Amino acid sequence: MKSSSKKGFALITLVIAMTLIAVLGASFVSMIGSKQQGFTFMLNGHRANMIARAGVEWAIRYASEGTDASGFSILSSNPTLMFSKNFGEGSFRTSYNAATDVLTVDGTYQGITKTIRLSNFYRYLAIGDVSFPLSMASFNPAALQAGQSITVNPTGVIRLGQGVSNTSGAVWYGGNSVAGNCVNGACDFGSGFRAYFVFQYAPGSRGDGFTFAITNGAYNNANSVGGDSQMGELMAYGGDSRLYSGGYIGSFVDGAGNGLRPPKFAVEFDIYSNTGCPADSCGANNRCDPSNEHLAYVFWGDDIRIGCKDDYTRWMSSFSFPANTVVYGTTGGGTTYRYRLMNDLKTGTTQPTWPAGKGSTVTESGVQWQECSWRASTNYNWGEVVAPASSTSSISANGFFFRVSPWPSSTTGLGEPTWTNCINSGDVCYESWPATARWQNAAFYSFPGYPALSVNYATNCRTYDDNKHAAGTGADAGNSESRTGPTNATSGSSYYTSPTNPTTWLADTASSTTVNTTYAYRMEVVRNSAAGTYRIKSWIAACDPIWKAFAAYAINDQARPTVNNGYYYVATSAGTSGATEPIWLPSGTVTDGTVTWVPIRIPPVWNASTAYAIDGQVRPTVNNGNYYTARTAGTSAAAEPNWSLPNPDGTVTDGTVTWVPTAMPVCNQYTYGTLGDVRYDYTAASPTLDRTITLDATYNDAFNKFLFGWTTASGGATQKADIWKFRMTFKP
Repeated sequence: MKSSSKKGFALITLVIAMTLIAVLGASFVSMIGSKQQGFTFMLNGHRANMIARAGVEWAIRYASEGTDASGFSILSSNPTLMFSKNFGEGSFRTSYNAATDVLTVDGTYQGITKTIRLSNFYRYLAIGDVSFPLSMASFNPAALQAGQSITVNPTGVIRLGQGVSNTSGAVWYGGNSVAGNCVNGACDFGSGFRAYFVFQYAPGSRGDGFTFAITNGAYNNANSVGGDSQMGELMAYGGDSRLYSGGYIGSFVDGAGNGLRPPKFAVEFDIYSNTGCPADSCGANNRCDPSNEHLAYVFWGDDIRIGCKDDYTRWMSSFSFPANTVVYGTTGGGTTYRYRLMNDLKTGTTQPTWPAGKGSTVTESGVQWQECSWRASTNYNWGEVVAPASSTSSISANGFFFRVSPWPSSTTGLGEPTWTNCINSGDVCYESWPATARWQNAAFYSFPGYPALSVNYATNCRTYDDNKHAAGTGADAGNSESRTGPTNATSGSSYYTSPTNPTTWLADTASSTTVNTTYAYRMEVVRNSAAGTYRIKSWIAACDPIWKAFAAYAINDQARPTVNNGYYYVATSAGTSGATEPIWLPSGTVTDGTVTWVPIRIPPVWNASTAYAIDGQVRPTVNNGNYYTARTAGTSAAAEPNWSLPNPDGTVTDGTVTWVPTAMPVCNQYTYGTLGDVRYDYTAASPTLDRTITLDATYNDAFNKFLFGWTTASGGATQKADIWKFRMTFKP
């Protein structure tokens, strides 16, 4: 066995291990409901089994750091090593055989012993170069409502949305992993990476979803985030992070309005269908969806404007505006006219007095704002520029300056011209007779002393996402509905809905009482930096392991009866299931073909104002990866406790009940099995999505350093999405 290089985390692992041992008597040994309390023998057998399972988890965590203490170490050359721990009325005893790579754990409670054997033990120690248990403190939110809409739970769960509407944000890795040469979260892309996590939407979630996003470290940092507070469909991945106040852009979540600048890519987990294209609120160049929840790739990003909710930015105090920003004021002439910034400026704390005269200027901190509104029946000189009024211009014309063309007489009419007629290079807008002014897009039209001119921020609202769900624009902009684009699609697609259950495969948005399925997700990205190609493969599977006939099961695989009886079952021996489903007993063992199963009870959902006995168990209404066992009897509070803010000893106080957490085994069959081994396990199932993309040289170079994390937005709806068991390894 090779030693782990992460010695710095050994103390953390030891603390976790000893904490687990300290609460075993109140958690792992208490997986039986009150109906079975009288069956002492069966109860003690279950407790012995859970102690053995606790020993397995302890050994994995203890050994994954290469720790060598107390006579237990998998790194020694001794063929058999043993460790035992006594606590209260129970104990576990571990032994490891290096020749066969098998860990054996005997759990004993009041004289009854249960044994669990774990084969391929070494593979269980490949916990990833970055993982929640080791790196949780390095994941940092950049959100409109951090702490309300996004929380990072030190126990190993990131919670997105949390039922807060009209919010958006991101959470990025900001650590210093040696394996990825990461500095403040910016990691070497190298030849790629593998990532894995488990997630679940809460019942009734109706937000727009979230993405697992990879963005470049050249143009973005840990404060970067996209979004639009009125366009949840952007998922904080597209857009410039704008927030509105009084009908105007009041600020930007990222403080600058940059958004997530390309190149970048993400996989989106979308539970909200934006339909009605192209007439719905998404506007032009929209991100409208088919009718189903879906999983999809979104790619590098372009600079195409999309239909936003505001035309120009409102003046903001103490804000850094770049030159050629167009703003509205909130006093005087500023409420009627628009003003262009002549140079870069950080505004003061007091708004200037806006002049009402055509082309007039006002100085702020030594820098001028110049009035730039189109005016009726007004003469304009060669080279003068205007910004269209929002009430008269098409949305596709907003965000441009228009310069009056050379003409002997340039007088405007009573109404603005149709600006969309002069967006492209060489196009000219004519005003209605008898007006004589002619206009061209100032981004293309210039002459000495009057350079080409483009608006900053005003209707910037960039998509930075050129794989829109409906057909996009530009060079091979992509159409994920027809599974094409954005560049050279070689195999697979960018878009997935379940063919077996296309309406509820991802989340139950119809019922707030139904428990949603948990999903395991993994991604592999292989980069050829010389060719600028990126092959992206993704797998997704529901963590609802319903029993199947004639199926091969390994030790520690899980199965659930086809008719839910409140238990799932863990295989204690490898084998093949029978032709017919066995009778699932609530205790003891179940023989199924050549597989032997033991039951694990699924705790009920927490209820308010409910009496709970010692050893009673609940699960949170929103899955956070833990069950909770009552250490003290009592009555729960009227409102659900904040499970993400435990007491210093790890317990959670709820009315007069004290709960202790137990790691939820749901999805464990993927944690180290066919979906979860992020170092080795990439030879089994075909990926759900499989794409190869090519970047140009500039974008490819910008990806030498990359950031990774999650973005989310709720729009006017609400959502709760929990992510746990994340880990990533570099250079697959």
